[in-house]
This record gives sequence, C-alpha cells and structure tokens, in this order.
Amino acid sequence: MAGESEWASRLLASERECREVMRKLSLLEERFLKLHHEKATDRDSRLAEVWKKYVILEDEFRSALQSETTRYDQLFERTKRAEEKASRRQEELEATDRNLKCAKDLLMKLNTHLKEVKLTLHQEKKKSGVSTQIHKQETMTLKAQLQAQEVKIKSLEETLSESSKLRLEIRALKEKLACLHSENIQLTETQKRDSSLRCEQEAMSAKISELSGQLSNRQAELDVAMETIRVKTKIIDDQTDTIRTLKKELNEVREESKKTENDMRNSRKKLEGQITDCARENGALRDEVEKLLRRKDDLKDTIVDLRSSLEMVNEEKKKLEAALVEKERQLDSMNDKLSEFEGFWKAKVVGLERQLEKTTLKVRELTTALRTSEQKCARHRAESEEALSAASTMADLRVKQVEEAAQSRILQLEGEMRQILQESANSKRQIEATLRNLAGSMSTMPRFIANGRR
Repeated sequence: MAGESEWASRLLASERECREVMRKLSLLEERFLKLHHEKATDRDSRLAEVWKKYVILEDEFRSALQSETTRYDQLFERTKRAEEKASRRQEELEATDRNLKCAKDLLMKLNTHLKEVKLTLHQEKKKSGVSTQIHKQETMTLKAQLQAQEVKIKSLEETLSESSKLRLEIRALKEKLACLHSENIQLTETQKRDSSLRCEQEAMSAKISELSGQLSNRQAELDVAMETIRVKTKIIDDQTDTIRTLKKELNEVREESKKTENDMRNSRKKLEGQITDCARENGALRDEVEKLLRRKDDLKDTIVDLRSSLEMVNEEKKKLEAALVEKERQLDSMNDKLSEFEGFWKAKVVGLERQLEKTTLKVRELTTALRTSEQKCARHRAESEEALSAASTMADLRVKQVEEAAQSRILQLEGEMRQILQESANSKRQIEATLRNLAGSMSTMPRFIANGRR
C-alpha cells in the first residue's frame, strides 16, 4: 500500500508538471499570437498609410507636371507669337521709313522745281518792260510760251496732286499696316513717276535755258529796234498822225504789257499759294514722320517688354526645374524610407525566427522531460505491473494525449511561422514591384518633360 501511495503521489506530481508545462506552452502561444497579430496589424496599417501617401504624392506630382507642361507650352506659343508680331512690325516700320524718305526726296525736288519756275517767271517779268511794235509781236510768242508754261504748271499741279495722293497714301500706311505689300507696289509706281518727273524737270531746265537765250537775243533785237525807232521818230516828227497812231499802238502795247503783268502776278500768287500748300503738306508729312518715329519707339518698348516676359518665362522654367529636382529628392527619400522599412521588417523576421528557434528548443526540452517521465513511469510500471495496471494505462493514455497535443501544437506553430514568412516574402515582393514601378516612372519622366518642352 505504501508503494502504491508513493507511485500515486509521483503520478500526481508528474501530472501537475505536465499541466504546468502545458499552461506555460499555452501562455507562450497566446503571447506569440498577440505579438504576431499586433505586429501584423501595425505592419498592414503602416503599409496602407505609406501606400496612400505614395499614391497621393504620385497623383499630385502628375497633375503638377501636366499643369506645368501645359503652362510652359502656352507661354512658349505666346512668346513665339509675340516675337513674330514684333518682327513684322519692325519690318513694317522699316518699309514706312523708306517710303517716307522717298516722299521727302520727291517733295524736295518739287520745291526746287517750283523755285526755278518762279525765278524764270520773275526774270521774264523784268525783261518784258519795253513796249514796242516788235515787242508786240514777241509778246504774242511769249503768250504762247506762257500758255505752254501754264500747261506745264498744270502738269506740275497734277504732280502736286499726285504728291497729295502720296501724302494720303502715307497716312493710309499708318492706318493700314497689314496692306504693306500692295502699298510697296504703289510706292514702286511712284518711284517710276519720280523718274519721269526727273526727266521732265531736266527737259524743263533745258527749255528754260533755251528761252533765256532767246530772250537775250530778242532783247538785243529790241535794242536795235529802239535805235531804229528813235531815228525814225526824228525823221517823222512832223507827221503827227503817224505819231498819234504810234502813241495809240504804244498805249495798246502798254495795256497789253499791263495785262501780261497782271496775269504774271496772278500766276505768281497761284504759285505762291501752291508753294504754301506744299509747305503745309511738308509740315503734315513731318508730323506724320514724327508720329511714325514715336510708334517705332513704342514698338521698341513693346519688344523690350516681350524680352522681359521671356526672361520671366525662363525664370518660371528654372523654378519648375527646381520643383522637379525637389520631387526627385522626395522620391529618393521615399525609396530610402522603403529600404529602411524593408530592413526593419527583415530584422523583425530574423527576431521571429530566433523566437521560433527558442520555442522549438523549449519544446524539445519539454519532449525530453516527457520522455524521461515516460521512462520513469515505465520503470514504475515494471515494478508495479499488477498493482497499478489501471493507473499506468491511464497515465500512458494521458501522456500520449499530451504528446499528441504538443506535437499538433508544434505543427500548428510551424505552419503559422511558415505563413508569416510567406507573408513577409509577399510584402517584400510587393515593395520590390512598387520600387520597380517607381524606377520605370522616373525613367519615363525626362521623356515626358522633353515631349512637353517640344
């Protein structure tokens, strides 16, 4: 009986030890599961937050890139249009300057021509003071020549009207800069007219020189005729009738000379009025030239403003490039953080593997302890086969159950650790895939930027 009580107490003690071992294993399993669950939740939450931040940053970066590229394209097109407009206006101003110079030259030539005509008329007026019968015949020729000169003066008036037309065309140049090609054709036509006017001026100067020579010859003939008249008057002093007739003829000649003088005065007044009109037109043309020069200065100012706007565009481009560099730095920092996160999880996996090793070692120790307890129980069974057969069978059943439970728990723990390792490997692969995608998007970014610049 004493031996049976000792065996019973030993069996109870071994059962208590087995229960404590099982309780400790269950506590370790609960702690391990809690730690695994907490770490998994933290890992999933951190990964979700990091992924959301990365998606938001990627969307912001793409939208900023797209908006900045569209803005840069718009600014580039505006600068191109402004440069084209400035070049066109510069060409138009140069063409208008040339046209104004041609018009000034033409007006100067017309003024010189009018002055020469005025001098010739004044000389003819001085030379036509003597009134004789021969002069009467010559006055007729002079009237014809004056009529011819009036015709030429009319042609000059027509040229003046053409010059007024040119003035109107110059004013139209200011209002119609878009029609410069057609006006250039008109200006070429006016240049042709200028050449024809030059030819006419040369012919007029030649005719005037011929008329001056004829007048000098006729003045000599008039002097000879006056001498003959004086001789005849001395001979025919007694013939009053002839003298009266001569006086009448002289009075008629004087009246005709007065009429010619009045006509010359009227023509002189007309020419002076035309000269004043030409002077006014010259003043108006000068005012228009000054206005065009002011317009040229304004266009230069606009060109300077466009250049300043181009500098602003270049500054904005530099700012965009700096922003892109900052975005690249942020992506590099994200990659560094991801690498740190990967290293952190690798370290955690290593720690979990070490914990697994420790738990396996503990389980092995427990199994060895159980085997030793089984050996002891077998010895006790051998000693008390008859007395404690029922107790030994119950103990064997309980030991087998404990072993099976322990082995099943160990298998469950190994499966869970394999799942944990597989999940960490999958997360690692996902992180590597995201990094590859990031590398691909970063490699396509300069091409996208280059296309936007184009």
